[in-house]
Amino acid sequence: MKLSFLILLFVFAAVLPAEELNWQGWNDGYSAVVSKKKPAIIDFYTDWCKWCKVMDEKTFHDAKVMAMLKKDFITVRINPETSKETIRYDGKEFKPMEFSQGLGVQGYPALAFMDSKGKFITLLPGYIPPETFIQLLKYVKDGCYAKNVSFDDYQKNGGKCVKAGSADKGKP
Repeated sequence: MKLSFLILLFVFAAVLPAEELNWQGWNDGYSAVVSKKKPAIIDFYTDWCKWCKVMDEKTFHDAKVMAMLKKDFITVRINPETSKETIRYDGKEFKPMEFSQGLGVQGYPALAFMDSKGKFITLLPGYIPPETFIQLLKYVKDGCYAKNVSFDDYQKNGGKCVKAGSADKGKP
């Protein structure tokens, strides 16, 4: 009886859909950033990109990363090669490839971070492991970029928005 219960449990776990992030297209995602006043991450990817798949599997499916993204961020995903969406930003319209190239995307994956007012913060190329990505999410959520605190200083100071050599290291 116990064995059949365990087998049944594994079968249900295998067929139930895995928890997923709510990836949005650009226009819906940007509207959500503005209306909910939440920062966003924009994942530029392609279907053929090996490291995009690794990023999806290892980083975006990490339980801690998923929880932080769901709670504190708007998640946007753009495939510049296949998306048919006309991207509207800053009073202009772009094709997805034009938009990604205008932001400086030169390879995939590439992640752009946007503040809660809809302004771009930075673009990071390549695969980012979950541990580093969690720190980046905290850095953006804490608004350290707006306080001119480098990500290196943020990490060196144990996740506090303090510049290196600052007299107020212990203060938020």
